[in-house]
Amino acid sequence: MMKQIVKTIADQTIEYILGLPNGSNLTMYQAAKAVCPKETDQLDEMDLYELQSTVVESVKKIGVILDFSEHEYKFEGLFYNLDFYVYHKRLQDQTEPK
Repeated sequence: MMKQIVKTIADQTIEYILGLPNGSNLTMYQAAKAVCPKETDQLDEMDLYELQSTVVESVKKIGVILDFSEHEYKFEGLFYNLDFYVYHKRLQDQTEPK
């Protein structure tokens, strides 16, 4: 049952992230909470890890990068509370000089 809830939240979170403007900054928990507030409150840490992994891999396949580079080489909090920037690859390609 919880696997299905995680999948539902992941699908809706992916759609939410895809609709964000290029350069948006938020955490995975904030994104999930924006689309499924009650369901997100039911998740434990393992569910949140699965959610994060699913969303990051799925949007990457679509051409959206979730940039967590500000957190590289740092010992910080829980992964789903680390902020990231959203970069739409198609928009990045348009701004590069030819």
